[in-house]
Amino acid sequence: MSEIPSAPVKRIFQKNGAERVSASALGIAVTATEEYIAGLAKAASASAAKEGRKTVMDADIDAARHTCGAPPVIGG
Repeated sequence: MSEIPSAPVKRIFQKNGAERVSASALGIAVTATEEYIAGLAKAASASAAKEGRKTVMDADIDAARHTCGAPPVIGG
């Protein structure tokens, strides 16, 4: 069972142009989202540990996003 509810993922699709999303496509998107967040969490945790901290900070997320190949957050 997924940890992330499918409704927010479906809303993101709809806000970005999808009129409808099939249940199977939504399931794949939710899984992909969870996998991305898990990778982001691992990379951010490693960044914090490298700096001798247990707490993940904004800079750790930024570094992890770069590592995971994600674009920077605009205005965030």
